[in-house]
Amino acid sequence: MSRHFGYTYHSHTRRCGHAKGTEKEMIETAIAHGYKVFGISDHVFLPGIFQPKVRGGYDENYKEYIDNLRELKGKYSKTIEFYRGFECEDYGELFLQYYLDMFRNDDVDYLLLGQHCCMGDNGKLFWYGFMEDKDEAVRLYTKHLIEGMESGLYAYVCHPDVFTKFIEQWDEVCEECSKAIIEKAIELDIPLEINMTPSRTEVKFDGNGNRVFSYPNDDFWRLVSQLKAKCIIGIDAHAPEHLYNSDFTAIRQFIRRHRLKPIKRIDIVSYREKLFKRYGLDKNH
Repeated sequence: MSRHFGYTYHSHTRRCGHAKGTEKEMIETAIAHGYKVFGISDHVFLPGIFQPKVRGGYDENYKEYIDNLRELKGKYSKTIEFYRGFECEDYGELFLQYYLDMFRNDDVDYLLLGQHCCMGDNGKLFWYGFMEDKDEAVRLYTKHLIEGMESGLYAYVCHPDVFTKFIEQWDEVCEECSKAIIEKAIELDIPLEINMTPSRTEVKFDGNGNRVFSYPNDDFWRLVSQLKAKCIIGIDAHAPEHLYNSDFTAIRQFIRRHRLKPIKRIDIVSYREKLFKRYGLDKNH
C-alpha cells in the first residue's frame, strides 16, 4: 500500500451503524498519519426517519455529534485543517429547512451529496437498486442527483457512479445518464468524487491486469476524463484504519489510467458564501 493522499472530506463514525470509530478517534488518527485536511461527514441523521445500519437516529445522535465536532475543531484547529459536515441525500423541500438550519446554527461547515435512497409513496426511504426496472432506477437516481446539485447545498458529489452497483452491464441509459450528471457538474462547477470504498472490498481484474471496481467505474470516468469535469478523491473511511491502510495504489493507478487530475481542497469559504447568499443566511456563521 502506498501513502494516503493527505486529505479527505468524506469519513464516517460508528453513529451510522455500519462503521466504527468515534469522532475523536477519526480525527486523532488523521493527525497521527499526517493528514493536512480532514472532514468528518457522517450519514445525516433525519428527524422522524429510522434506517438502522444505514444512518443513526436523530434524537440520540445529532446534538452529541455536533457538540463533539465543535469541541474537536476548537481543540485541533491549529494542528489540522478540520471541517464538520454530513453526507446527505437530497429530498427537495422535505429536509431543506433542516439542512439550512445546520448552517444557520453553525453546526456544520459543509454538506456532501451522497444519493443512496429515494422517498417512496409510503413515506419510507429505499435504495434505488431495489427498483425492479433498473433503467428507470438509473434515470430516477440521475434526476434526484441533478436536483441536488442544482440546490447549491452541497460542496461536492459523493460516488456519482454508485448506480453501477445495481446494473448488470453498461448500456445506453447509463451512458446518457452519466453524461447528464457530468455535464451538470461542469455547468455548476461541482467536483465529482472518486470514491474508495469498493477498492477496500472488491478484488477484480480486467484482461490487462488492472483492478476494476463497481465504482469508481471505468465507463463513467472515461466520460469524466473526456468532458474534463472537476474531480476529488474521497476515502469514504468507515473506520480509523481506513485512513492509512486503504488501497491508495489501486486508486492512483485508476487515476493515471483515466488521466484524471483530482483537486486536493474544496474552497469552503467560497462554497459557503454562495450558499448563504442564495438562501439569505447570516454571513456571520
